[in-house]
Amino acid sequence: MDKSMATLAAVLLSVILVSGCTLQPADKELKGEERASVLGYASPIAEGILMGFNTGDYVQFSDAFSEQMLQSITEEKLQDMRMDMIPLIGEFRSLGKSTEAYWYTDSTGEYVKVIYSAEFEKEDPVMVSIVFLRDDPDHVVQGLFFSSPKLRNM
Repeated sequence: MDKSMATLAAVLLSVILVSGCTLQPADKELKGEERASVLGYASPIAEGILMGFNTGDYVQFSDAFSEQMLQSITEEKLQDMRMDMIPLIGEFRSLGKSTEAYWYTDSTGEYVKVIYSAEFEKEDPVMVSIVFLRDDPDHVVQGLFFSSPKLRNM
């Protein structure tokens, strides 16, 4: 595994470990007003993260990150991620029309996970998941995940 692939794998693993987030069987899909409320704050944050990813603007990319996320995905790691991912999936285009939102509990707290079926230049969809603490009024990002066939085959 070359250095950039090892870096990307380490970043994605650290994001998963930092967030402590996996969907559990007892997850509750958000609907109605609760879903609209979550998407009202999550979608602009997701757009900012992905636009920052496109341009390599670390300030925009990480603006809503928790301290643990900032430690896991440094500016250097963002640039490594971009070098590995953009040749495969291209640049971010839109969040797409299909979105799922869940709340769940694990050993570290209650979370909200929003999954976007995002459109990228070379692959559509790329599943982009963003995790928040459920009752955090500041809506700080606790986890960030990218998934697609091309990314899984790197």
